[in-house]
Amino acid sequence: MPAAGSPWVADRISGPRRPVEVVASGTHAVYVDVDGDCVGVLARDAVDLPIGLRTTLRRLPDVGDGARIEVGDGEVRLGEYVVTLTRLVDPGVPRLGTLPPWSAGVRLDLPATALRALADSNAEAVLALLGRGDGLTPSGDDVLAGWLVARHATQRPLAPIVDAVLTHAADRTTRLSATLLRRAAEGEAIRACRELLLSLQSGSGVDAARERLIDIGHTSGAALALGISLALDGAG
Repeated sequence: MPAAGSPWVADRISGPRRPVEVVASGTHAVYVDVDGDCVGVLARDAVDLPIGLRTTLRRLPDVGDGARIEVGDGEVRLGEYVVTLTRLVDPGVPRLGTLPPWSAGVRLDLPATALRALADSNAEAVLALLGRGDGLTPSGDDVLAGWLVARHATQRPLAPIVDAVLTHAADRTTRLSATLLRRAAEGEAIRACRELLLSLQSGSGVDAARERLIDIGHTSGAALALGISLALDGAG
């Protein structure tokens, strides 16, 4: 089964075949632990996470959490399928320079003081937001990810926030979310984030790009949009 993935994913599934543990699974995505990072096998309609191998499968086999499967030789052996990385894609957000202030127009059940601290590039926001919320990617983490990606795209200072995320994420949130945060610190994001940032640069199609992003997941898209908004409106 051919799949597309990033150079980072290619590096994680290279080397000799070895068993890995499934940390979360469903019909649209299966995530495995590869040396402390999560790598996903994604069905064709799954959200295009930068840590994923995107296939053309409509549904993935039911492998079950905690199952052990194999990675290596550029492949993931998943049930009856051998998923092979055949096409490299770049999930990175381009360096866009200065972008205009922008409001996401969303509200989430997160501490207002932490959101203000993040807007001011205060690293104390990281401890208040990491792991805050439900699910595999808590909304506090998604806000941080949106902030990191936007700051990376605009080449604005982010070292204190990155340092705090890299230091604390593994202990304060899910393995999947911690991996996504590390990739966000490198400027990698889902396509909808990239499209919103590019639309803000061009001034065209911003409302449509915003809607596509906030429609993702229960709160994930809205939280990513809020993080982008805080990065662009922040004083830091």
